Amino acid sequence: MSFSAAKTDLNKEVLFDSNFGLRIITLNRPEKLNALNMIMTRNIYEKLIEWKKSSLAKIILLRGINSKALSAGGDVAAIAELCRSDAENGYKMAMKYFELEYRLDYLVATYKEKPYVSLMDGITMGGGAGLSVHAPFRVATENTVFAMPETDIGFFPDAGLSFFLSRMDGEVGKYLGMTSERLYGFDTLISGIATHYVPSKRLDDLIVRLSELDTSDSSSKDYFNVVDKTIDEFSGEPPRDYKYKLGGETRNAIDRCFKHKKIENVFKALKNEGTEWANSTIGTLNKRSPTSIKVALREIQEAKKWNILQAFNNELNLTSYFLKTHDFVEGIEAKLIKKPSVKPVWNPSIISEVSDKLVDTFFKKSKKSPRLNISGDLISVQYLNYPYSYGLPRDIDLEKSITNCIANNVSADSIRDMVFDIFFKVSPNKPGLGIKLDDILFRKQLGKLSN
Repeated sequence: MSFSAAKTDLNKEVLFDSNFGLRIITLNRPEKLNALNMIMTRNIYEKLIEWKKSSLAKIILLRGINSKALSAGGDVAAIAELCRSDAENGYKMAMKYFELEYRLDYLVATYKEKPYVSLMDGITMGGGAGLSVHAPFRVATENTVFAMPETDIGFFPDAGLSFFLSRMDGEVGKYLGMTSERLYGFDTLISGIATHYVPSKRLDDLIVRLSELDTSDSSSKDYFNVVDKTIDEFSGEPPRDYKYKLGGETRNAIDRCFKHKKIENVFKALKNEGTEWANSTIGTLNKRSPTSIKVALREIQEAKKWNILQAFNNELNLTSYFLKTHDFVEGIEAKLIKKPSVKPVWNPSIISEVSDKLVDTFFKKSKKSPRLNISGDLISVQYLNYPYSYGLPRDIDLEKSITNCIANNVSADSIRDMVFDIFFKVSPNKPGLGIKLDDILFRKQLGKLSN
């Protein structure tokens, strides 16, 4: 994406541009896949606060300097080296970094004054996901690679992803958070991670078009709807012969296996499946930090009850414990610092050694537990569900319409068309609606056949 880049100082790690009412944040650390360090995070936070108060700023747009990565996450390698070289001071500096990162993500999640658009063109992981998934507009491209890789490095799904993952369809959020599984391109739209899908070659034109939008009230719902429809105008269709990675019987198996509250029962359910997918998932989980996956399972379960502020505060509390574990430094050194990467030596090394009592310690809170350093109007925003919904309809909404059709004696041959028409009228230019609806109907039929 080349739009307005020539106007900026390309030596800076984060660039800020303006074009009419559009305000653009460009992550410019390509050699580190735009990993977010303390300076970048602070600069973005301060600029968002400034734009929040500006009557001239109408839309905020986040992008990476190229299509390889929006952001691979926070600069955890630097944090791990701090913790290893000077445990006490390293811990303090790490906590300062994570508090600032989570405060920035919380600001994005509560940025109701302006439409915020994240162009997830390329790798969007960890902290990069935190800057994106809480936004009302999340644009995927054919280059998008989404993952929360934390359990693979001895950490846990953070940056507010406890809130996001716990509200995904079925048990998909648990599956993604525990396995660190990657989703690509159009899959991120069908899964609900992205709200829109735009081919990367159209992004520059989209940016120009967004800069041309004007309004006297950028916080109004009507203006948000205009932004939604504008992005839809640039939408692309799925790849030829596209098949959703987590659809069909795989999705049914995810829901069956990851519905359990105890990790031991998750493994038992996977073994009972006996499929190639299930065996592969067992192998993946066995490579992850046993502590991380057990904490992640409980975190995502409990997050269903957390409001958005509680989610970030509870994650900061979890971070305060994880930074002192063996697995945090071990995982990052083995996976990210050593070249080539090596297999981490986890401690505890197997699931059975991670007791419920040990997991309980990560969730202990007191009056001294760390909290986000926020005040004023920011602290008053404590929603239980995201206030905007511009992506494809959730499974629960499509299933409700299907159930209503059945209750009204709509013929089986007509249900698909009737439900499709209901949602198509709301969002006529959303690609993927038919794919998602067909997958739900297919899975329902599979469920009937297995009973």
